[in-house]
Amino acid sequence: MLRQMWGQKNSDVAGLAVAGLVYFALARFGMALFALQPSNITLIWLPSGIALVMYLQWGYRSLPVVALASFTANYPGLHDGAHAPLLHVAINGLADGSVGLISGYLLRRFLPNGLTRTNDLLPFGFWVCIVPTAFTSLILSFNLAQGGYIPWHKAGDFLLTLMLGDSLGILLVYQIYQGWREEMTLRWHEKYWLAGTSLGVLLLLLLGFTLLPGAIFFILPLLLILSFNAGLAGIATISSLAMVCIIAATAHNVGPFVAADVMESNFRLM
Repeated sequence: MLRQMWGQKNSDVAGLAVAGLVYFALARFGMALFALQPSNITLIWLPSGIALVMYLQWGYRSLPVVALASFTANYPGLHDGAHAPLLHVAINGLADGSVGLISGYLLRRFLPNGLTRTNDLLPFGFWVCIVPTAFTSLILSFNLAQGGYIPWHKAGDFLLTLMLGDSLGILLVYQIYQGWREEMTLRWHEKYWLAGTSLGVLLLLLLGFTLLPGAIFFILPLLLILSFNAGLAGIATISSLAMVCIIAATAHNVGPFVAADVMESNFRLM
């Protein structure tokens, strides 16, 4: 019994460490591809979804790991320009860590079985995405404005940007997490459909970013067809990757959602 408990403890520590590294890697990845100014403000924050998954797997033990990973990822972009940069980066880390706890608690409270029906999407979007991110984005926006990283008159716009980025991160990561938990094996029929759809989405993305911007919108009907021939895991993975590519391209002024104003581009993405 003691040996089993010791093995389980070591397994949890290793799992938390790996998840923390994934959080850090996705945070740096997001800052490189989706960043606004300052460099830690992004159009999509995939680590918020990782924080939710970590809470679902390890509970409150995930908070210090997420906070440390967030602190390490955010420090290079926030260590200048404030009177007490370590304090502001630490506040950011705690806020990033708490979004996983709050969203995870509300998920278990209102949707204990996860996303099982179409009717679950509205409460998931409100309780798991909007409510937690509104709270943490308010803290983050106030912290950035107080630290002098953004002007006070832009705090409201950044709050909405942070809410959107964190909510998208939760939605995209969680659907993949639930899908792969439910479906660990793929049928040959499903593999063919996933491979064909992946090539089709890739072609539409290439056309949308080069010769024919409107080709982006044909991804939706392609995914709709896939939904009749594959399970949640494959659909969630392909749709999330397509969304990440579109947001990354928009952040670099490529694609049909680019406008003259940054906030207008964000609105088109919404």
